[in-house]
Amino acid sequence: MSYTLELLNELRGRPLGMRLGATSLLKLADYLRGAQHGIEIATRQRDPFLDEFREWIQAKFSPHHLGWEKLIVQQCKDEVDAIDRFWQLLDEYVKEREISDNKSRSQTIRLEKQNLQSSTIPGAV
Repeated sequence: MSYTLELLNELRGRPLGMRLGATSLLKLADYLRGAQHGIEIATRQRDPFLDEFREWIQAKFSPHHLGWEKLIVQQCKDEVDAIDRFWQLLDEYVKEREISDNKSRSQTIRLEKQNLQSSTIPGAV
């Protein structure tokens, strides 16, 4: 699982103002980017979650070059509404990604079985 997604799961359901100083999607985005940077330094690995989520949000709200948080805020009446909408979109994204990952795994397994069957020697027991 993504480090960023693990962090988001930890934050979910808790008052964001305690960690961020305010209930703000813009502050949450900055917090996540900072956490992502720290994780990259500590692990020497890039967590692609925020980049992939941004691309998904941008595609969902038509092609844009704005950050994911600004696109969500634009669709909402205020920051509290934007946070609620973020959690809904996050759940939708994770669900779509899981379905896509499962399809990819199934296709890989199917291809491996086909390759195995075609590489067996005829008449071998």
